[in-house]
Amino acid sequence: MTTFETWSVPAKRIDYQAAAQARNLALRRLRDAAPDLLAALVELDDWAMNESGAAYPEGTFEVVREAITKAIGAA
Repeated sequence: MTTFETWSVPAKRIDYQAAAQARNLALRRLRDAAPDLLAALVELDDWAMNESGAAYPEGTFEVVREAITKAIGAA
């Protein structure tokens, strides 16, 4: 008969308040960056359509345009 050594990991207490604060901070930073992210997407889409001359994987700019549409509330 084979015996196996058991390993135990001490349980850590989750600090839900710290987790909520970290989540709120991340959401606030994302919200603050949203206008710049939207402007970058619009500029990227315009550049890709009018100036780049490069081939992109199918569906790439559909995703960009969908994000822009959602961001401006046109969805």
